[in-house]
Amino acid sequence: MAKTNTRLVVIGDFVHISSGIYREIEFLRGYTLIVDNNGKIAFFGRGNFSDLMQEYKFNDQQVIRMTQGQFLIPGLIDTRATGACFPVACTNMDKKSFDWLQNCALPAEAQCFDPNYVDKIMHKLVRQMVNNGTTTACYLLSMHFEACTALANITSKIGQRAMIGKTCMDRNSPYFYFETSDQAMESTLRLVRTLRSRMDPLLTPIIVPRLCQTTSEKLVQKFCHLSKDLGIYIQTTMAQNTEEVKIIREMFPKNRNYASILDDASLLTSRTILAHCVHITDDEIQILKNRNVGISHCPNSNISIHSGLFDARKILTHNVSVGLGTDIGAGYSTSILNAIRMALMTSRVISMERIKDSAYKPLSNSEAFWMATLGGATVLGMDKIVGNFQVGKYFDALLIDCNTHNSAISTFDSDGLEEKFQRFLFAGDDRNMIRVYVAGSNIKYN
Repeated sequence: MAKTNTRLVVIGDFVHISSGIYREIEFLRGYTLIVDNNGKIAFFGRGNFSDLMQEYKFNDQQVIRMTQGQFLIPGLIDTRATGACFPVACTNMDKKSFDWLQNCALPAEAQCFDPNYVDKIMHKLVRQMVNNGTTTACYLLSMHFEACTALANITSKIGQRAMIGKTCMDRNSPYFYFETSDQAMESTLRLVRTLRSRMDPLLTPIIVPRLCQTTSEKLVQKFCHLSKDLGIYIQTTMAQNTEEVKIIREMFPKNRNYASILDDASLLTSRTILAHCVHITDDEIQILKNRNVGISHCPNSNISIHSGLFDARKILTHNVSVGLGTDIGAGYSTSILNAIRMALMTSRVISMERIKDSAYKPLSNSEAFWMATLGGATVLGMDKIVGNFQVGKYFDALLIDCNTHNSAISTFDSDGLEEKFQRFLFAGDDRNMIRVYVAGSNIKYN
């Protein structure tokens, strides 16, 4: 008797990280993965093909046999995609962080009052992110309710797994882009209810107070209660640049540091994602660890708009979960592959600056890949359902082919699976991602 109805069977080589503790890549050759009709992994391992066919009741038309140069990896996870800023990506990269926020990000978000405009740019963004292998994205949009629902329509239609939140700020806002505390709370609650009412397993709401200096204590407290009562994640920014840290210290002189301000507001919990955290102290890292907070590391953005260098090694040493984000707009690439590379280069630059510290180790390829997959899933609270090829999780995956036409990857006869994966990690792009699966469905061309 069949254990499950089967949608898909994939046979070949797989690359993933099975443990969030050890963060070591596993290179698995000649494995079989079976996906059930719910899009979940029903079997993963080695087994007699005839026995598996009989047990899981599939036929040969449902089987994908990978060819030489092909392998499967888990889908890539973007923990911070600032969608409204997509139209200004790659422009004004000479501006510094605070200047860029005031003169690029806020005007770009203000344009999202028009759902037709949002529909046009968001369809292009989501399509581009999926083509670049992003199966799950945490989207932070503008303060407009209609813009967020328009984005939700697009991600649902394409089939991408998405967290969607409206950015909120009720103080220190420009005249052309502001809302009251009551408006921010009302529209956030409305968005949460609207997205949840759709009963779409790929769609999750998230609460987004922009910055400590632009969100009042009153509104933050309301958001914390909402998060606790409904089990919703919160994402905000912390210590992205030195100017921000200076302003916060002037606004809250009685607090010993930035993290203590957020902690006093009950904002730091296991459902909290903090973006950037470039300029934080060891004491603050300890607070984040104690509260089980996750961090969205956006290396492209941090470098592009001169925010600083995030020390991922120091954070991981304290066992704080870290995922990768594009922070698109401030970051010029929609690709998490780019984020992997930038994270590795940032860590190596820090290690060169600390050349006298022989104990300091830059990030390994495994750790950066973990941040892009299982680490990102952990930060978003999705590590029980995606992030690797564990039985029972959804089949969110990328079928990689190093030998596609016009590929930027050069392979050699002596290359094994490990070498092919490394070449993809550093030279691969969307041309090598020939299929993008979310919950067992190929959404590459949706």
